[in-house]
Amino acid sequence: MIKLYTSLDYFNKDNILFDNEAFFKEMISSKELADDELNILWEIDKAKIVNNKIDKIETPYGICSLKDISTGCKTAINIMFIMKHKEQFHKLEAINATECGVNALESIFQIVDKYNYDINIIVEHDDDIWECSKREYLINGERCINDLLYL
Repeated sequence: MIKLYTSLDYFNKDNILFDNEAFFKEMISSKELADDELNILWEIDKAKIVNNKIDKIETPYGICSLKDISTGCKTAINIMFIMKHKEQFHKLEAINATECGVNALESIFQIVDKYNYDINIIVEHDDDIWECSKREYLINGERCINDLLYL
């Protein structure tokens, strides 16, 4: 089940990962990416690692740094990293995924579903979110729905 929240107000602000860009920059390098993260990199941004010693990737737009992937892709990889190191981030209550596009949100929801991650996802907009697949969603901790069309 995806625990989806539509506002930051449900959580203590100190316990939300707000800046996925900064977290990714500080915590993630291509050397640490396992197959699941590499699959997400491809699925969301159509990118693949070409040199993990210097964090270079190839995208449809050319060769660039791993730090240049989309915020949505960074958010998805951050969630996987946090869940693998949950004891280190035990105070973290939620991830702000508001900056993610619908393709990244769908991938995030698939990851959370697949691995049964116990994490709250905040999305403060409903732009195109209804395009995400039907699955079990718990909205704002109180209402269960199967289709985000009814958000």
